[in-house]
Amino acid sequence: MKTLPVAFALLLCAAPLAAHERTSVTIADLDRRIAARPLDAGLRMQRGEMHRMAGDRDRARRDYELSLRLDPGLTAVHLCEGRLWMDEGLPARALPALDRYIASHPADPAGRMVRARALALLGRHADAAAEFARVIALEDSAKRLPQPDLYLESARALIAADGGNRPAALELLEDGLRRLSRPVALEVEALAIEQSLGRTDAALARLDRLLGAAARKESFLVRRAEILEQAGRLAEAERSWREASSALDRLPESRRNSPALVAMKQTVAAALKRLPLQAPAAAEGAP
Repeated sequence: MKTLPVAFALLLCAAPLAAHERTSVTIADLDRRIAARPLDAGLRMQRGEMHRMAGDRDRARRDYELSLRLDPGLTAVHLCEGRLWMDEGLPARALPALDRYIASHPADPAGRMVRARALALLGRHADAAAEFARVIALEDSAKRLPQPDLYLESARALIAADGGNRPAALELLEDGLRRLSRPVALEVEALAIEQSLGRTDAALARLDRLLGAAARKESFLVRRAEILEQAGRLAEAERSWREASSALDRLPESRRNSPALVAMKQTVAAALKRLPLQAPAAAEGAP
């Protein structure tokens, strides 16, 4: 029996849907091919993945089961099964399938990534962090740059684990920032950790970088004002709140009226009521 190459199976398992219609055509094509070659386990697995991505989980499961009966050596099916259980929100059911896949493909990061996510959903955060670390190491050994999401999920697992290792999470994010040309998502995550550690100046330095690169600055100005106010630096906070207000006023009216920006404007207005104008000398405690 002809089996599907593992590399193609992994690509298939990870492929996003472009449109339901396109998937339906692909399934119809696979139906015809399977009718001509009913013992081809690889075709059954392909169709199962198409059903999974279209949300038809029962048909997906039937195709996976039949593909394994046709070819028990088609171990890529176990990764597809693991993804299916994860789609259903059942990480405990996903783990055995993923373990079977990893037993056959221990150096493949795709299975370990799904397994790390399953562990995190089960609250096994230390185990998840260790699995995410293995994925990063495997990507490095393959001379591939890990995706930003891998650093984010790994850092969150470190923080959620017993003891919450925020310094280690921050170090990990900083490694991702250096290697991936400072993605905004990683900088924002690192900023939150700096805040939680009470490192006001470090948090502000990250915000300055974000502000320098941002086309839309209002949300970062609000964040800056909040950090300064929490740190008791009220004169600086008020200036940032006013900058945020001005940035919001400069937006086109069509944007200003969106629910998110209306709420932001209300937050800014409430802050400016809270913080009457203070002379810099008074804020610094000068006589």
